[in-house]
Amino acid sequence: MNLLSLFGLALSLLQVSSGNVIPSEASDNSNMDEAEALAEKVDNESRDANYSANVLEQSFEERWKDPRKCTNTCRCGPSNEKVSRIVGGVEPGPYVYNWIVPIFIKGETRPTGSGALITDRHILTSYAVAKASRNLVARLGDGNIGPNANAQTAIDIDILSVSTHENYTDLDIDIGILILAQPINISATSGVDTICLPEFGRNYYNQPAIFLGHGNVKPEGQKWSRNVVKADLKTRSNGYCTKNYPNYPPENVYKICADGKGSPCTGDRGGPLALKDESTDTYKLIGYSSQDYMCGNKFAVGIFGRVAELVPWIHRATKLGVYCGPCTSDNLIDKPVQPVQPVQTDKPVLPVIPKPIPIIPIQPNPIIPIQPNPIIPIPILPKPIIPIPIISLGRDNPEGDNSDKSPSE
Repeated sequence: MNLLSLFGLALSLLQVSSGNVIPSEASDNSNMDEAEALAEKVDNESRDANYSANVLEQSFEERWKDPRKCTNTCRCGPSNEKVSRIVGGVEPGPYVYNWIVPIFIKGETRPTGSGALITDRHILTSYAVAKASRNLVARLGDGNIGPNANAQTAIDIDILSVSTHENYTDLDIDIGILILAQPINISATSGVDTICLPEFGRNYYNQPAIFLGHGNVKPEGQKWSRNVVKADLKTRSNGYCTKNYPNYPPENVYKICADGKGSPCTGDRGGPLALKDESTDTYKLIGYSSQDYMCGNKFAVGIFGRVAELVPWIHRATKLGVYCGPCTSDNLIDKPVQPVQPVQTDKPVLPVIPKPIPIIPIQPNPIIPIQPNPIIPIPILPKPIIPIPIISLGRDNPEGDNSDKSPSE
C-alpha cells in the first residue's frame, strides 16, 4: 500500500469516528467499503464486550454441550425452489418451504404470526406469538392458509406448552419455543420438513437471505396474504443499520437487521429469516421477525432476533425433540452397527494353530458284585412233651365215701 492510500484510509477512519460519513450501500464481502468494514468491526467488538452475563457464567462445557437427539432419516432445511407477502414480497408457491408454520389462535382464520419447525415437535418463533393465547394451533405441511391450502398434506396440531427465555425483554431476548401436543412425522412423503439451526455465535453479516411470513402485503396495511409470501433481503451489521436508518434501536447482540425488497409487517411476527447454504442446498434459520420497524415501507429494514446467539439455550429447550440430520456421532439416535476392523500391525499375522486337546478315556468304575449274607439254617427243636399227672377226685372213687377214711377207722 503506497503513501497516498494510507493517507486516504486514515482520512476515512477520522471522518467515520467524527460522524460525518454514512456508509454507502454495502455489496458482497469482497467489495465492502472500508467504512462499513469499520462499522462491522465496531459492532463485533461491542457484541463480544456485551455478551450476556448468563452465557458468560456458563462453563465452556455447558455452553457447547449438545443435548439434542438427531436422526439421519431426514435432512433439515430442504426447499423446492422451482418457482420463485410481506410488503414488497412475492408468493413462492406451495410446497416450497415446508418448514414455515402459520400459528393461529383456535377458532380464528387469520394467523397471529408464524414460526419455523426445528424438531419433530418444536417450533421457533417470537415471544409475542408464543404468549398470544393459551389456545394456539399450528398448521404444518402447507404454509398456505387460503384457498390454495392442501387439505391432504396440511395438519393442524394443538400447541401443548411454550418455553421462553428466562432473561426475556421485548428489546433483547424475545424468543419463544412452541411445543406440539404430539410429534410430527418428518419424511419425504409427509410434506413436513424442519429447518437447520445456525452455527453458535456466528454473525452472518452481508449475506443474501429470505424472509417468509403471512402478514400485511400493502403499505397501507389493509390487505393480508392468504398464502405464505417471501421477501429477498440482505443481512447487515447492527452498526450499519444504526448509521443508515433513522431511529433504529441501539446495537444489540441479540438482534440482526436485514434490508432489501420488503420488510416484516403486522402479522409477520415470528416469521423465519433464512440463509441458504449453497454447498448443501439447505436453509439455516438465522433470525425470526422481532419488531415491526418501519412497517409498510417497501425499502425499510427488518429487525430480527439473532438465533445464532441462542443456540445453546435452544438445544436445552428442545432436548425432548428429534432433529433432522446431518447428525454428529454424539447425538445420533439411529447409530449403524459398525463392523469390527482388523488390527493393523507391522508384523505379519501368523495363523493361530489351536493346540490339540488330548482325549482322556473315561475308565468306568469296576462293578463289584454284591455278596448276599449267608443264610445260616436254624434247627427247629421239638418241644418236650411234659406228662401232666392225673389227680383223682373223691367223687370218682368207686368205693364210695369210705375211701377217704383211714384203715384204722
